[in-house]
Amino acid sequence: NDPVFLECAQALAARVMREASADDGARLDHAFALVLARQPTSEERERLLAYFSQQRELLAGDEASARELTQDSPHGTDPAWIALCSVLLNLDEFINRE
Repeated sequence: NDPVFLECAQALAARVMREASADDGARLDHAFALVLARQPTSEERERLLAYFSQQRELLAGDEASARELTQDSPHGTDPAWIALCSVLLNLDEFINRE
């Protein structure tokens, strides 16, 4: 919940949206490769895309939460991508590289 983690998630989401095609699957693959230096397994991909879809629906109906996620982020950054990038940056595999 540290503000730095939110800023990192915002920056990662903006980069993914800028560098990858508009396809959610391609963006997820790109984000995963940037964070973990590998492609997601089919199960990881399926679960993360389901989470992303759920976040997109929830945030569409909750403007206050969407505004909180996008506060100070690059213009046009999708709050659902920020939420997904936050999940990726909080994975144990990212935090504790061995």
